[in-house]
Amino acid sequence: MVGRGAVAALESAGPAGSVLVAFENADGALHGTGVLARVQRVEETSYGPRYILRGVTRALLDESKIREGDPPRVVAEFLPERPEDQSAPPQALVATVAELASDWMGLDDWKSAFALLVRSRLGQWATTLCVLMPLEHGERFELLDDPERMTERLQAKLERLLAVHSRRRVREAVVNETAPRDPKVVEEKLVALPPASSTFLLFHPQDLAHRFSESPDWWRDPRLVTQEMESGTMLGVSTESDGHLHLRVTAGALEPDEASHVAGVAEFRLEVTRGRLFLGSPRNLPSRVTDLFQRELGVPEAWIEVPRGSWRVTVHAITQWFAERELEGTVTSPVDYVLCFQPVLMRTDVAAAPGFASLPVGGGTTRIGDG
Repeated sequence: MVGRGAVAALESAGPAGSVLVAFENADGALHGTGVLARVQRVEETSYGPRYILRGVTRALLDESKIREGDPPRVVAEFLPERPEDQSAPPQALVATVAELASDWMGLDDWKSAFALLVRSRLGQWATTLCVLMPLEHGERFELLDDPERMTERLQAKLERLLAVHSRRRVREAVVNETAPRDPKVVEEKLVALPPASSTFLLFHPQDLAHRFSESPDWWRDPRLVTQEMESGTMLGVSTESDGHLHLRVTAGALEPDEASHVAGVAEFRLEVTRGRLFLGSPRNLPSRVTDLFQRELGVPEAWIEVPRGSWRVTVHAITQWFAERELEGTVTSPVDYVLCFQPVLMRTDVAAAPGFASLPVGGGTTRIGDG
């Protein structure tokens, strides 16, 4: 099954047929090892049929033997089984997959595949997961070519899936991250926000527990937002962009290069009662549908340690193309916003913002929360 012929190959395979799955190297050439997979058509959707592919065995591929057509066809040589292929999976892998099968929050076809794997040999795990998982090229080829490493790789990948898709683990992560802390200083931190919304917020969910009965759009009501701004329970900035954002949090001043490239400024009062704050988007706010995006609250990188007390938080928009900071130790990315924390004796020492600030990178500042 190659590229543009994938759909045709699945359709021509029939309800219980087989296809050969080929993978491309980084240079676009086919990798020499493919996977023979059984096809199961599971449902019809508005986008077309959906299938489960269950890996059967590795196969040696010769690109010169591919015959063009719809679908393309190839004569492949099945590779001999490796000793690992017929060995029973370690108990740790079985336990992890059993937990995924029973507590999966994702698509049902994955859940079915996990249930099948519990009864399968280790080689079946490698070929099935090689087809199912969104693996990097190197990981995928390692499962195919170096099965002696598969146990370690599969366990790591499955653990990452559990952290995101297991209801129990998501709940545990959220409980752990929302638990009160007693830090002594503001955590100096770089935070990368995914493109979930054009507005970012800083808050602690338990400080907004009174909003759990509200609709998910309560934050669009200027009256309700003004109440929270006066109480110092959150700050909000409309970025007028739904792309990735990079923010720097500090208890100090702007760096010289940042100070000379400020595009806009907004000031907020914050009352920190639990020693940490979550940096996210409106969909993370407490409401009647909070559980839909609960897993994001369990991500440690989205939390900032801040000592309890009253704070003045000044948000600076920085010209996007100029200031650069090292993100996660290896990646250099523009800093879009810098949040400067300054302690105050009482929250009333800081004027309450009337609403969220419209603070686009490269633009001015306009208040929007009061309609």
